[in-house]
Amino acid sequence: LRTGGVLSGTVKDSSGNGIPNVYVGASDWQSGTYLSTYTNLSGNYSIPRLESGYYYVSFSPGSNTTYARKYVEIGVTSGQTTTLNATLETAGTISGRVLNSLGNPIQSASLYASDWVSGGWGYATTDANGDFQVNGLGSGQYILSVEPPGASDYVRKRKENITVAAGGTVAVGSIVLQTGGKIS
Repeated sequence: LRTGGVLSGTVKDSSGNGIPNVYVGASDWQSGTYLSTYTNLSGNYSIPRLESGYYYVSFSPGSNTTYARKYVEIGVTSGQTTTLNATLETAGTISGRVLNSLGNPIQSASLYASDWVSGGWGYATTDANGDFQVNGLGSGQYILSVEPPGASDYVRKRKENITVAAGGTVAVGSIVLQTGGKIS
């Protein structure tokens, strides 16, 4: 029986304080391995029983915090402990409103913000006024994809090159969804 590797470390804020209750997940897409844990009150975590391989490690502080998610790729070797410490920055936000071509709000549209360089992402849905806030974003260059609500006739839309800074809010204004045609 081989001994698995261990991934451990501490998750801190920019002042060096440990952050409790951060969800830490380690994924190896090659082997299909996915193991996870939460940080303790001091911000420490440990994930044992990992096979040798490269892992995509996510640090997710939860929706009720002011910290941004973070993603790191790292190699782990069976029988060894690999240390991966993370510093989470203050989260940024993208906000705006989704309207139809008549200027009426669109409720229940889904918005996905993604930064392919840092791996940062966020999700939100519009409220009755068409307003949204995508929270928990790290600094980066984001693409915002707008998905219309379920059975509507609206067409998807994207906004690119949205620069988010730590702790900042980027207001993208109104995003207008057009009505599309149907194939019958």
